[in-house]
Amino acid sequence: MIMGKYEAAFLLPCGTSKTLGDDGWDFQSHSRISSDIVGVVTENFSFKYLESYLGIDSYENEAMKMSVIFDDNDEIEQISFQLYNDSLETFKNTLELDGCAGNVELFIPKECL
Repeated sequence: MIMGKYEAAFLLPCGTSKTLGDDGWDFQSHSRISSDIVGVVTENFSFKYLESYLGIDSYENEAMKMSVIFDDNDEIEQISFQLYNDSLETFKNTLELDGCAGNVELFIPKECL
């Protein structure tokens, strides 16, 4: 299991409202993410499935964790990443999202603060 300091990143439906609150980032959107995106990301980063709990599917590779977060209708609300060991740049370069590719956007809180 990966431990230590990490940087956060999120895949969100395009146009998602983002608000920084006392408990972290809050995201609001009526749109959802296609399950096809999960397959592409899992394959590109060689993520291995870990477990499912409370509407979240967890995956991991040697430098990152991915959590696929589902809504009450079992649709993908967001995908969050914990990026360890300076893997943020590699992640961004490998992901290669151009604007709203596949109707998702990459949100990196560190770049907004």
